[in-house]
Amino acid sequence: MKSVYIYIGLLLTPQRMDEQVCVLTSVHYPYDTRIFDKQMKSLAEGGYRVTLIARGERDTSIHIPENIKINLLTEPDNRIGRFIGLLPFMREAIREDADVYHIHDPELLLIVPVLKLTTDAAIIYDVHEDVRAQISKKDWIPEVLKPVFRFGFNITESLILPFIDEIILAEDSYQTKARYQDSHIVRNYPKLIDPPDSPKEKTEDEITELVYIGGISRPRGAIEIIELVDELNDDDRYIQFTFIGDFSSREFREEVMSEIEKREINHLIEFTGRLPFNKAIERVAQADIGYALLHKEPNFIDSIPTKLFEYMMCGIPVVISDVDQWKKIVTDHKCGIAVAPTDIEEIVKATEFLIDNEVGRNQLGKNGRNAVEAKFRWEKESETLISVYGNLLKVN
Repeated sequence: MKSVYIYIGLLLTPQRMDEQVCVLTSVHYPYDTRIFDKQMKSLAEGGYRVTLIARGERDTSIHIPENIKINLLTEPDNRIGRFIGLLPFMREAIREDADVYHIHDPELLLIVPVLKLTTDAAIIYDVHEDVRAQISKKDWIPEVLKPVFRFGFNITESLILPFIDEIILAEDSYQTKARYQDSHIVRNYPKLIDPPDSPKEKTEDEITELVYIGGISRPRGAIEIIELVDELNDDDRYIQFTFIGDFSSREFREEVMSEIEKREINHLIEFTGRLPFNKAIERVAQADIGYALLHKEPNFIDSIPTKLFEYMMCGIPVVISDVDQWKKIVTDHKCGIAVAPTDIEEIVKATEFLIDNEVGRNQLGKNGRNAVEAKFRWEKESETLISVYGNLLKVN
């Protein structure tokens, strides 16, 4: 009889979760902020054993928590290789024999039916972008073929969604699409870090640090930023601009460098390349003004740039494109200035105002930090993520 009571007690006692999660991304940087630093670490802290299967090189400078394992595959040479390379993803994923597979890229939908048929696992599809809108802006796809690609993606996604157990969306706006209405939103808000030191008082001729974090491309406002730096230099403003991130292509990098050379502003611009999240945020926190001059393209206007919240978290004001929902955030929380992203005169005017008004600039930064602490923080989103996993595993 005693053994029966012991058995019942074990059933009623909360047990440490030890389910195996396999996270797959074929496109993103292995240590991507949303995937690795936010979601995987949150799952690991929640007691899950997490394996990442991705492409790229190991970065020994990044700390890997004890119950996270990284399995890195070889980078493909071209786009055809990306799709052929899905076979190793499928093989490695099946070997993991996980309880949950969490996929982060549309092309990985192609291996979902096999995963579903060969395992008893639940499958989560994490939607980061509006793929249909993205296709319209892919330079490598001929214009005449873009409708074909969009149609092909629509058909593929429609056929494979029945194999998906849960859908997670990075943006509220994606839930308006019929196929994503039965989903959960896990917003890409930043993980809260210690507040930056109190803003230092600048002397009249001290350098004002300007910063951009994220992918460097034409649609993300790189050319407008170069023009901004040139204009500020002509006005004898003491500024330094730092780009934190990778270029979208080798060709665009060469174009930007040529433009900088032509304008003779090399000494005013620094490119750090991609940095680990903590180091990137340290650099942002050292700056005075952050920029998010993304063009008003369909894939951008239906989402909110994560960099906005990262600038706010670091306590610096932002100069951002006047997309309605972005403008509402900076207006409601009094944390920056919204401008037309291709209007250089307007961008320069906003920047000069912030440079010349140190007290106002610092107050905007404080307002942004307060808004992140109260509302726009990852810690709240992680609760949703853990809840989705818990409910899914109960059902499965």
